[in-house]
Amino acid sequence: MSTIKLIFVTFIVSLAGILPAQDGTVTVQAKDQIKQLLELKKELNLKQKLVKIQIYSGSRKEAENLMWKFKTDFPDISAKMVYETPSYKIWVGTYRTQIQADRDLKRIRKKYNRAFSFTPKETD
Repeated sequence: MSTIKLIFVTFIVSLAGILPAQDGTVTVQAKDQIKQLLELKKELNLKQKLVKIQIYSGSRKEAENLMWKFKTDFPDISAKMVYETPSYKIWVGTYRTQIQADRDLKRIRKKYNRAFSFTPKETD
């Protein structure tokens, strides 16, 4: 029985080296109107004001500690430290609407009661 399995496996392995893989190309045909809509959407996304939440403003050391603590408390929400003279700030989340930001703000304020939402001058 094992001899038959060995012959079968050898046969399959030898075929794998002989049989060519399929090559192909994909061509997407889209009307000009679809391309125009996609370009318009890109432009609108660039102009859209995003909402963020700030949980801290102060010294660098405290900002680093708080950022680590926030990432532990809320691993599902992004966080970054930003320097705006003379303070380091912790900004969390990036939201398209105020309603979306308010949902997370409600959760965040339970641990960080000074948190607030805002629209930054420059978004990244």
